[in-house]
Amino acid sequence: FQQKCLGWTPLLSILCLSLPAFHHNSTFCVQLGQKASPEDELEERFLLDSIAWPSPPPAAATPRIRQTSDPVHSFFNILPSREGRGWHVGDQLEVLVQIRDFQGHPKHYGGDFLLARLHSPELGAGVAGAVLDHRNGFYSALFPLLWEGPAQVEITLVHPSEAVAVLQRLREERPDRVFFKSLFRLGFLSETTVCNMCLPSDEQQPLCNYTDLYTGEPWFCYKPKILSCDTRINHFKGGYLKHLITNKEALLFQSGVNLKVPLRASGSDRIDVLPQRGTQLHLSPSGYYYQESWRPLSGPTTRQFNQLSTTQCLKNKVINMYGDSTVRQWFEYLISAVPGEWRRVQSSSTFKMLTLKLRPFCTARSIVHFH
Repeated sequence: FQQKCLGWTPLLSILCLSLPAFHHNSTFCVQLGQKASPEDELEERFLLDSIAWPSPPPAAATPRIRQTSDPVHSFFNILPSREGRGWHVGDQLEVLVQIRDFQGHPKHYGGDFLLARLHSPELGAGVAGAVLDHRNGFYSALFPLLWEGPAQVEITLVHPSEAVAVLQRLREERPDRVFFKSLFRLGFLSETTVCNMCLPSDEQQPLCNYTDLYTGEPWFCYKPKILSCDTRINHFKGGYLKHLITNKEALLFQSGVNLKVPLRASGSDRIDVLPQRGTQLHLSPSGYYYQESWRPLSGPTTRQFNQLSTTQCLKNKVINMYGDSTVRQWFEYLISAVPGEWRRVQSSSTFKMLTLKLRPFCTARSIVHFH
């Protein structure tokens, strides 16, 4: 579930590379001079609205660290069930979260990034919760009750609202914070230049335009000093720009202090869910885990595989896996979960293209390509 923002509800009445400098709002990108189509403008509006996040009030724009969200002083309460007689499968569990600062004072604005999870280590079960921001320091976490038995609430402060504001600024003002490079080669001569979706250009540093003619996706590289633009042979990540935040802002990103820290419960953090009594779910997540297996609540049933059935399914199969780092994680899980002889045949640092041979139990051969 994504964290959503609501107003006040009656519920709460109970409680290092040298790169050209990027300037905010500068329209130096070639693609920014092109008129967007109505469809592109609509899509852009939708995307911007989908990532909109409440910002701290102007008076709290540059707070002292002790006035920012502190997970140690913050807490949550499990609210009583509607009838006060316990919870049943199909009911909705409601949790009230209050965020306080490092001085123990309640905060009066929202924008904190919280994650909510209901899980049961005993049953191998878990489901995500919906977090509602009331924009006054209070949050509600709502969970569908999907299994019978024990369940434990976990609320995690991923980022305080003040840190979110810093991340928003970096997103808007420093699109170059992750930079890329390309190698240009002709015979024995080679040059490497910086590339990105948007690069400032001048007479001293002209650009090579590699914008996709079909999709319109922009991509530029600085032109090599000697070689031409058509001698580009590869693409790879250059790295991350450092020192983009101040020392004071860095205090908002301290692991174990205000970065991905669980909140404590005021009272019990556990409930016991009773059998279903005919009620309907108020929330409809895409699915949940039970007995260590994913169970979708809509769409086709997910087939479960053990080690033997996975190997049998992959016999005499060719599997192509295309994607980003998420697919890479699936790829790495596959080669660790399926027994057999795996051998790296090809590896390219450009696109992480791997070809691996699998011989499960030495009785079958599968080839997996990862791009």
